[in-house]
Amino acid sequence: MSSSAAIWAASKGGALSPLSLSSAELAFGTAVTLNIVGATAGSALSSSDLPMGWTLNSAARTISGTPNKRGSIAFSITETLAGKANSPKTTALGLFVADAAPSATALASAIDGAIGRGIRPRNERIAVIGDSIAYGNSFSASATNVKLYAKGYLNWASFLGRQRWSFRNQDNFGGSGDNTNDVILRIDAALAATTAGTVVLDCLTNDGPNGISLAQSKTNYQLLIAKILESGKVCICITPRPRDITASSLTMTATQYRDHLARRDFVLGLHNPGAGIYAVDMWRYLADPASANGAMRANFSYDGLHPGVLGGYWGGKALAELLGTGRGHGLFPFRDVLPGQNSDVFNASYPRGCVNSNPMMQGGTTAATGYTVGGGSGVTATGSKASPPSGRTDIQQIVLGGTGSAAGDVFDFYQTISAGNLAVGDVVEAFAEVEYDSLSGLTSHGLTLVDTGNFSNIVGFLVDSTDINAMPFVLPEPVQGVMRTPRLTLSSTTLRAGMKGRSINGQAVACTYRVGAMSVRKVI
Repeated sequence: MSSSAAIWAASKGGALSPLSLSSAELAFGTAVTLNIVGATAGSALSSSDLPMGWTLNSAARTISGTPNKRGSIAFSITETLAGKANSPKTTALGLFVADAAPSATALASAIDGAIGRGIRPRNERIAVIGDSIAYGNSFSASATNVKLYAKGYLNWASFLGRQRWSFRNQDNFGGSGDNTNDVILRIDAALAATTAGTVVLDCLTNDGPNGISLAQSKTNYQLLIAKILESGKVCICITPRPRDITASSLTMTATQYRDHLARRDFVLGLHNPGAGIYAVDMWRYLADPASANGAMRANFSYDGLHPGVLGGYWGGKALAELLGTGRGHGLFPFRDVLPGQNSDVFNASYPRGCVNSNPMMQGGTTAATGYTVGGGSGVTATGSKASPPSGRTDIQQIVLGGTGSAAGDVFDFYQTISAGNLAVGDVVEAFAEVEYDSLSGLTSHGLTLVDTGNFSNIVGFLVDSTDINAMPFVLPEPVQGVMRTPRLTLSSTTLRAGMKGRSINGQAVACTYRVGAMSVRKVI
């Protein structure tokens, strides 16, 4: 058959198929030739919007060029063939360009440098970079409305570790929907923007659903680790989370889910404390062992992927095993951030003293001297004094009950701090030693500071009242630790510090907790 006859035969009937490329992920600065897949024999290919410097060879069915820009590249290729009903057909295509994975020598060099510096973090601050689960550790409605979420695993870990390390809202570099490709584009700016000595890397959960191959995930992740080590920081790698592959917005194919599981194994294999690389397996705490679809345990998430309060707690517990819990050993040494007696108070010669009175909860019968037991929106609060097993006497106990009559924020135990120790422009933060026997029927509960001269000026720990996905939760076991609020810049000289929860209309509340100490200090 002549070539013209072959072309005529191929063009009879049917339609032109969509085109694709032999690879969609390229290394920055590396010349490449990509095959155009799906073209019909005898057709002509053309493009009017190829990246600058790239060429298309219609006969060879290839495009060639050198990527000189990181990020996504969009263009189209038009296929023309006489006799096809949909000719000419234009297919929109795209490429993603990132730095190449570090060579074995380069990665080894970064690890050697980390070993030379030693494995301990250089300060007590932790930053996080990753996807929406990382972002969910904190929320900032404005510069004066900052909350550390109860669903955030970093906050639960810091609570269980008694605040031996600190996480601040400005050190949260999470991005909604981000995958490893996205984080590669942001990592340099994030590392330059934080002085934290430790970085939590949490960005593998979205790779599979975004079509990133297992091999590319590994390449990307190793590059990110190398960048963190080269910046002089310790790297904590978080395994991807379970995700229900049957949920409508979270679906994955069987192959993608197989690779999702392989990413977990990959992260666990990176654990190298001598190099400053630590792996934390949250999967084992979060996964439902009976699920055939990769789901989290019941009530651990609100959509099959993003942790609620319970998912945050168990994820935080996994992280705290590495960082340190209670007064035990961990990556960060224990340091007591609480006062030891009521003499630890603010004055001109000791500006770091507590600006609140009676930080050790002494005196009184239903409420410690200087404090108020509150309640509202159907939630009742009953105060008493208690003696915990620790041997201390006369600490504050609160029992919450009732049924929420509205969805509202309720202070159940607090102190109002007036002018005298405070001035406009002061920066303050609060700490509280808290132990819960039980907690159910609220969307959140925790330590909060409110500038009562401007009620929009509020910071809180374990407070997520602005979360549209807030759901009632039941703590799975008694817990104890230390809460710490974000820093608050005062716009007035009156301040309320205390424990606050959020009720749910029609939801029964049951909670017993104790406060051993509460301190509000100026940040000097």
